[in-house]
Amino acid sequence: MIDKAVGLLQENYQYTVTRRGAEMTEYLLCAPVMLAGEDVPVRSLLGKLVRTTLTGKRGPLLPDDLPRFPVREWLEFLAGLNRRAVLDQYRALREQCLTNSRASGADDGALRMAGNYAAVALAWRYLCEFAGMDDGEGDFLHDLLAEMNGHIAETSADREPWVWILETVLSEIDGGNYKHPYTFDMVDGEFCILLRTGHVMDHIAHTGSLRDKWNGLPVKSDRVFKKQLQQAGVVVGAKEVERRIFMRRVPYLTAISLRRLEAFGLHVSVREDMC
Repeated sequence: MIDKAVGLLQENYQYTVTRRGAEMTEYLLCAPVMLAGEDVPVRSLLGKLVRTTLTGKRGPLLPDDLPRFPVREWLEFLAGLNRRAVLDQYRALREQCLTNSRASGADDGALRMAGNYAAVALAWRYLCEFAGMDDGEGDFLHDLLAEMNGHIAETSADREPWVWILETVLSEIDGGNYKHPYTFDMVDGEFCILLRTGHVMDHIAHTGSLRDKWNGLPVKSDRVFKKQLQQAGVVVGAKEVERRIFMRRVPYLTAISLRRLEAFGLHVSVREDMC
């Protein structure tokens, strides 16, 4: 993924002419972008970007005799804007995006994504003002909100660190590598896997083969991990439970519904001797 991103950046910087599609249409990538900052997992970047789907939306090619975009005048127009007025318009558009968002108010990643799409809407509004156009041209804002909601819905699991953590631990359980006590049982009418969140984080932190995953996790506290599980609605019951596991009483177990985990694409093999 990193090599692909670096290659794309180099292609932008070198203004490489590219041909795509069955008709071998030529186009030029000319928007160089520098990504800088801390080293973060690629999956965590999904909630920090905006996207659009171009498939099936291709219109006629632009005429060759179009005048060049007045970049200097555009920059002068932006430089002349009042900072307070810009921020006020951004807040209004962000509220509009949040109002039309399909995400819950507790999803911090989705809230950040709504802010990103609001910034695109603000740029569109100022571009229309600069060009003397109506900002409803092409139904742009409606399409932008549709893209935002599609992006939020499809990446909900990828934005949540608890999903990455459970995905790793459930795989370890299936592989027989998880040595901490756990079991399967019915809790409040739902079939659950019962384990301690502290054991989960301890396993990832002290397993050599998982060292890279541990270093890349934005969440390393079992309290934060457990809170995210509760906010996602996969925990059954308000209190921790206690069970006998292999002749030992194990208290403070968190009951996680297997049915609810399926909605996030998480699965685990159930051991019949532990049911």
